[in-house]
Formats: sequence, C-alpha cells, structure tokens
Amino acid sequence: MSDPRHERHVSRRLKLGGVVVGGLLVAAALLPVVEWVGRPPALETATPPPPTIVASPQPTGAPASGRPGEGQPSRTDHQRVYFARAGLPPVGVHVEGIATQTTAEERIRARLDALNPGSLAVQAPLGAFNPFPLDDPSRLRVGTVTIQGDAAVVDFVLPEGGWRVATAEQSLGLVQELVYTATEEPGIRRASFTANGGKPAPIRDLPLGAPLTREAVFGYPREGSTATLSQPGSAPAVRVSLRQSVDEVARGLARVVIDTGIASGPVPGTDVAFTASVRTNDERADPDYGKWLLTVHVANARSSDPPTGAGTTKTFSVQADRTPLRSLGIRETVGVDGLDVLIGLDDLRPWRVSLAFAPVRVVVDIGGAPSSLSDGIAVYAPQPGETIDGGISRTIVLGGAARAFEGNVRWRLRDATRVVGSGFTTASLGTSAIWGLFETRVDVPSGTSGALTLEVFEASAKDGSDLNVARVPLLIR
Repeated sequence: MSDPRHERHVSRRLKLGGVVVGGLLVAAALLPVVEWVGRPPALETATPPPPTIVASPQPTGAPASGRPGEGQPSRTDHQRVYFARAGLPPVGVHVEGIATQTTAEERIRARLDALNPGSLAVQAPLGAFNPFPLDDPSRLRVGTVTIQGDAAVVDFVLPEGGWRVATAEQSLGLVQELVYTATEEPGIRRASFTANGGKPAPIRDLPLGAPLTREAVFGYPREGSTATLSQPGSAPAVRVSLRQSVDEVARGLARVVIDTGIASGPVPGTDVAFTASVRTNDERADPDYGKWLLTVHVANARSSDPPTGAGTTKTFSVQADRTPLRSLGIRETVGVDGLDVLIGLDDLRPWRVSLAFAPVRVVVDIGGAPSSLSDGIAVYAPQPGETIDGGISRTIVLGGAARAFEGNVRWRLRDATRVVGSGFTTASLGTSAIWGLFETRVDVPSGTSGALTLEVFEASAKDGSDLNVARVPLLIR
C-alpha cells in the first residue's frame, strides 16, 4: 500500500515571509454538501471587506485551433481570471467577454489585461483581493505574449518604478494572480514574466523570469501526492452517488463525497474496495477537466443511472466548476468491474481520501488552509484567525481529518506562556494510508481570552513525542 506521507517535492517554490509560496457519466445527486462526522454549529469568523463581483454564471468555450496551446471546444469555463486570497490559493472568477479571441496568445493577453482595475471594472469576490497595482491600462499593460511549448512568456509594459507593490502579502498575491491567470489557457502549465522588452521584472524580491507552475506559487509547503492509495474491501455490491462542496467545510477546501449506499460496514475499513490516484490531464485531448485528474476507482460498484449499452457513456457537469474543483463525474463501462469517479482539478494541492461510516462514505478532500495542514493532520474547524466570542460560548468545535496510529488525535490550547487546555479524540479510521474524519469539542477555560493557538497532532507510538503538528491561531474575546 502506497503511503502519501512520502510526497514528491517536484517544483521550484517561491518563499516569502515563511509562507511557501475520457468519458464520464454524471451521478444523479451532484448537490452542494457540508459533510462532517456531525454538523458543527456556526462560529463567528473575521469578516473581510465586502467587495462585489462582476461575473456571469454561464461559461463560454474557446474556438478550435490546431496549434499547441490554442483552444479546443470545451464545456469547461476558461473565461476566467484569478484573484488573491490571504493565506489561501487564488480563486477563479468568470468574466464575460474575455478569452474569445482566435489565438492562445490573444486569449492570455485578454485574461491578464482584465486583472487591471481600470480595464473591465471586474472586482474581486468576497474574501479575495486584487493587488494589481494600477488602474490605468495605458501605464501598466501586457506588451507581448509568446508561447514556448507548454509555457507562456509574458512581457509587460511597466511604468518607472516597476510594480509598486507595497507589502509582502500583496507581492505574493500578485504573483499568484499572474501565474494562475496566464496558465488558465488549456495546454499552458507554466508562465514567466518580463518587462519593457524582456528585462527582469521581479515583484519586490520574488523573481519571475523562470517559468512558474501553479504549484510553485499556491502557498502549500508541498504538492499533493502522486502515489496510488489502495483500500481493500469485501462489499458484494455498491451503488454510488456523488455530492460536492467548495469553501463550505473549510476555506480553500473542495470536498467530494462518494455515497456507497451501504448503511454500515461489519468491519470498518473493509467494506468498500477502492483505489485513488492522480495524474496530469491533457486539456486539449480531454477538455472537460482541468490541469489534473484525480481518479477514485470503486470496485464492484454501479452508479444511480448505469449505462445500458456496450461501451462508455459520457456526459458532463458544470455544477462543480469552482476553484479548485473544475469538474466532477463518473465513468462507467458495461462489462467492466466497478466505476471511476473523476475529479478535475485546477492545481495539485494536497489531497486526502477518508472513510466515514454509518452510512459508509468515501470522502475526498482537496486543499484547505495551508497553515492548518500537516502530513498527518488536516484541521477544517476552527479556521485560522477565527474570532470566538467567549461571552456566548466557551466551546470550540474541532473537526478535520487525520492519518494517525489507531486514529488517536490529540489537541492542546496555548496562550502566550502556557498550555491552558488539552484533550484527545478518535478519527473514523486509523493506522492506514487512508485518512479518518474526526470531530470533538474544545472547552476554553473560564477567564481565558486574547490570542490562543490550537495545536492538533499525533503522539508517537514509540516515545510519545509530537508528530505532524497543525497549528491554528485563534482569538478569544
């Protein structure tokens, strides 16, 4: 059984301030879902400024062309740009009227120009911001775009003084915006940036001359695993349906729930056999998906609407087209054991597959807040920077996923000088490459207020030392 703890560190990363920068049959129930072991109550969170979004829900495909990097007819929305988010990867927004040009170079230019606040008056969505520094397209604009294989080389016209970005957060956000937006073009996986005729154009101390992938700048300390996960099982028949959500269980997290139709398993962890793997996706050959395709093969399974003729039935869902979940569906072939759940992704952020029971569900989580993840712990609630009103409730809901020995998950609550509380809970699965889900309640001691840190970790079975610590800063008022 492959272990995703040994994830490959394959792309060059930007570091700033300590933050490391086909066919398918759609299941009957593709509905948004917030999936927990139990459902936590709402907690008060810091409220970001309320900008509005100018966007259209209807995607428009690019025209066909024969050159690498040029458009193929696609039901996936590529009329989009990306805006920065503090502590999270950027988020994609549909912009009507862009990226409909004939050539890939023109479409890339149109997307990047749309980031300029003075171009199309497109504003960042709630929880995001646009660090693009000027609102005058005549002073800061795209000069030329050249495609070299799977890379776009963009030369900007910059005014005297360069980018004029004031803070480290704005610098990282701008790099993320540029790289994600330039690589939205199908077949383009890397982007580099120069200025004023090919001169170096760093943003503060962040170099942009070498081609950058989305994974080089997305803010996670490592990419998602490319190892194959396997889970044995003995269920005689599984009837699969899907549910999905984005930014609902946690900010920056996409969740796909594979419901199996099994009420509960006789031996937890051995009911449903499945494998999970990820690979790069050729967007020109299979344009229904994004840059990456995560496939979960469920053995001895059929969908709610199985095909009736020979071969594979192919349809497509646009309901899942939200960062980082580009598309979602099921591939099922008559005469072939089981089916494939196909998850198209914008980038290869860390992903986890968990088992939950009563009923039996395979839960695929992609991403989350980078600061709340470790190799063996992923905290979804509370979220980093959350403000909790201790006058109303002194209880924090702690939830997430873990890959820990016998499922034992420990937590500690610290103030600036000492530990003010500690405890433990048990995940739905333990001692496995497959993760388990957990949820518990953390009581804040009376009289405790101000800045606290919630530490969630696994205790070493060998010596009790802390392993895979995830830290979540909180404010109790």
